[in-house]
Amino acid sequence: MANGVSDLRPGPGGFLIPERWTPYSTRASLAAWRARISAQWRVWPEAEHAFYAAQIDRLRHTPAGTPTSMWLWLPEWPPFAGDGPDLFVDCRPGPLRGCVMVDYETEGQHGPLWPNVAAMFEEVADRLEGAAAEGLDDDPEIGRWILPR
Repeated sequence: MANGVSDLRPGPGGFLIPERWTPYSTRASLAAWRARISAQWRVWPEAEHAFYAAQIDRLRHTPAGTPTSMWLWLPEWPPFAGDGPDLFVDCRPGPLRGCVMVDYETEGQHGPLWPNVAAMFEEVADRLEGAAAEGLDDDPEIGRWILPR
């Protein structure tokens, strides 16, 4: 999604996506996805693998947009932005397929925050246009969102 984004972000530059997210490059997105998928199996005790495999299978068959409080990661959740919690697109089947959700690692997955990536970037554009109209160039913050420069 953000193949032109550098993985090396020099200095403070704000966040493109409110409140605190920066898009990953394609390489970083794939690395984050792989790390999440493999980490869960290393973290869980081997005696509990069958339990977690059943939970993953159950969640893979719930509709997109269904949150969970479990620390796990589905193959259908490609992350695309981070700097703390990861934003991901929920690619499971269902009416909300393609919605944007957030993973708080120890608190599970919450959302949907936006119905799709296009709606998320539409909000970003609207907020940036509003900030420009309000003359916020000298104060690059709106609430907790530090505007990109």
